[in-house]
Amino acid sequence: MLLPYDPYTDLLFRGIKPLSTIHVFHLLPRFVILFKAKFTEGVFRNFALTLDFGKNLTQVYYSQGNAPLVAQGQPIENDISGQGQFHFGVLKKSINGTGDLTKSGFHESGINEGIVFGSIFEEDSVDGCVTLSL
Repeated sequence: MLLPYDPYTDLLFRGIKPLSTIHVFHLLPRFVILFKAKFTEGVFRNFALTLDFGKNLTQVYYSQGNAPLVAQGQPIENDISGQGQFHFGVLKKSINGTGDLTKSGFHESGINEGIVFGSIFEEDSVDGCVTLSL
């Protein structure tokens, strides 16, 4: 399932390739957006991923505030067969960059923004157990 690009939306995604401007994106054929949610200032968000390495499936869970996580659709085919390194992070891409968008282009000045990570929790759900709230 491919979702349309919305410049005012946060995206939890894999493989969006920006072209000439920040508002024009090309979705590469084998990559899909896994989930998107409107950004709301002051709202704490909770995300979870279930990675099924045997079946190459990824399941997204989401909630806001203290609400329990809820599955967002069905598991999506996603080639995670390498079972290699797993890391978590946030990357702000530049505007009008070429090549490596993390090191070229520019970021607007005078923007007061930030992201707070409340926690990162990892569990083995091979037996079907998925924690939806703490």
